[in-house]
Amino acid sequence: MNRESVPELRDICGSLLTVPSDLKARYLVSVLDSYYCSSLRQRSHVLEGVEARNEEIGGELDDLGEQDGDLISALEKQVEKTRRGRLRVQKSEDRKRKVEQRLMAAYQRMESSSKGRGTVKPIR
Repeated sequence: MNRESVPELRDICGSLLTVPSDLKARYLVSVLDSYYCSSLRQRSHVLEGVEARNEEIGGELDDLGEQDGDLISALEKQVEKTRRGRLRVQKSEDRKRKVEQRLMAAYQRMESSSKGRGTVKPIR
């Protein structure tokens, strides 16, 4: 509590001696009201600070969410590039195997035809 705005207990007790009997109840109510209002002001101030911090954190979370979205998008693009690259490599390997098979078949034809004769057939 703010000590400047709320009288201390000994001041209250001392002043009660000077307050007429019929006003003592009102005086005590006003003092308690002062304490209560001061406490509410402090709590209100703390709550305002907490609300402001919550808003800051909310903004930071929004920023992080956007960054996450950007990172996820970039990662998805990279995954797609990698997938297409793998497909290209697979196609190239398939073509290479076909060419190797054709070369082996042509070589075997050449070997088998050259045994019977002395000439070699051209590879197509």
